[in-house]
Order: sequence, then C-alpha cells, then structure tokens
Amino acid sequence: MVGSSNASPGASGNDCSKFWETLHIDLRMVDTSDFTIAYCPTNIYSVGTPHDIALCRQQRKPVLFVSPPVTFPALDQLRRRLAGDPVALKLLDQLEAEVPIKPNPRGIPSSWYMPLVGGDHFFDSFGFHRYREQFGWAESPLDEQEQGRKLENPLLPFLEKLNHDLPKKWNHRMRKYVPNDDWLLWDLQRVERPNPRRIMNTEDDPALGQEGERICRLCPAAAGALERCAKVLPRR
Repeated sequence: MVGSSNASPGASGNDCSKFWETLHIDLRMVDTSDFTIAYCPTNIYSVGTPHDIALCRQQRKPVLFVSPPVTFPALDQLRRRLAGDPVALKLLDQLEAEVPIKPNPRGIPSSWYMPLVGGDHFFDSFGFHRYREQFGWAESPLDEQEQGRKLENPLLPFLEKLNHDLPKKWNHRMRKYVPNDDWLLWDLQRVERPNPRRIMNTEDDPALGQEGERICRLCPAAAGALERCAKVLPRR
C-alpha cells in the first residue's frame, strides 16, 4: 500500500512511475483537443476528470459539462421493505450517512465548477437516443435511463449545432450574448498554392525557391505564409 509503514523502500515511487504514463497520456489528450466533454454525476468519486477540466480551462478551451440527475430508486424500495423494522431502518440511515448517499434529482454540480466551466456549458444529459436510428447505435443503459425522464438540456443537439454556428457567451456587463473567444476550431483544408519557386522570386535565388518548395511539401499551410512574405520581400 502506498504510504504504508510496511511498504518496501521506493514502492511509492514505483507506483507513481507506473501510473505516470496513464496520467501523461490523459493530459496530452487534453492538450491536443479542441474542447473536452466531462461526465460528472455527483455520486461518483472522481480525481482525474477535475484535473482534465482544470487543465482544459487553463488552456482556455471549452469544457462541456454533463451533470445528470442522481436518484436511488433501490434505496427507496429498500426503505419501504424495512418499514416495520426500526433497527434495520436506523442501520440504513447510518449507512446512507457514511457512504454518503446523497440524491441530487436536479443534477446540480458543485459550485466550484460554475465559474471554472462557465454557465453556458452545463448539460443535464447526452440525448443519444434521439439519434439512435439516424446512426444505427445500439441501445445502452444510459439511453434507458435518459428515456425515463424529461431532458431539459441535452448535449448532442448542442454538438450538432456546433457544425454550423459557434456558441456565444453571456456578457454580464453588456447584458447580452457576445462571441465566445474560447471557441477556436481549426478548419484545415488542402489548398492548391502557386509554385513556391515563383512565389519567392527563384530566378534571382534558386536556393530560396528550393527551400520554399520543401517547406510547402512538408506543410501545405506554410505556402500561404510564403506567399504573403513574397509580397513584402524586395527583389535582389
């Protein structure tokens, strides 16, 4: 056990080294993402997800936070079954306090997340079942759970709209919605550019044209930068 007085020397370090790869991969996925979707029911203990959320917001990337209602139907059924046994009910109350078991029927997340994520990016569900037929998805336990209640603000319609319009954010000072500068999505497309030799005046400096051609082959997007440079570079 990590931190145990009976642990062999270096055991904690070995455990840290082994899990470092998982931690590193997880955080690198945040680095390379445009935005992050976090599923955070309040009855599930979580450590890695808050780390991901904090890193994502430090990089000024949007976090789409799904906090579903949390209820315990089986607990209510058990309480009814034990209605005639006061000792059992007392033990059940004690267990409920120790676990703890805290219903959250409105799915209200921790207040800590509110300023961190932003009020416009909270959702109460995914809404996958609305798209099952369109994409041929198999039904999942999550679908069954969501179909049994009214979805106030599902995530998937928001993502579908994201294909056409970037979200805005509420500006409290201006009292209106304004462009959200956290949403920076790259639309990278291959564009045919003029020959870099012609762009860089290669008749005057063949070596310059050769290097420009290499850069453009490696990174087509760089051709645009070379073209802009050529317009301001004087001919020798």
